[in-house]
Amino acid sequence: MRMQDAKYPVRMLDAAQSGPFQIAIAHDPSGNAIEFAGTTRKWAVGGAKLIVSDRQKAEEFYTKIFNAIPRPALQDTRLR
Repeated sequence: MRMQDAKYPVRMLDAAQSGPFQIAIAHDPSGNAIEFAGTTRKWAVGGAKLIVSDRQKAEEFYTKIFNAIPRPALQDTRLR
């Protein structure tokens, strides 16, 4: 798993908690929980809405772990 390879802490749930899948939980630099589900060969990330405290750190993390390509930030004009 890339998270472990990159030296990020990952908590693996035991079979009694995860059923037929392997389930792992990790946290991004802003503390968002990331749930992985899969088999020994293929993993998937559950959908998430992330709130980050440092966009650059978050982009670096998700690029390193998931090869994600950052998009421009959304601007919410309702807050102005």
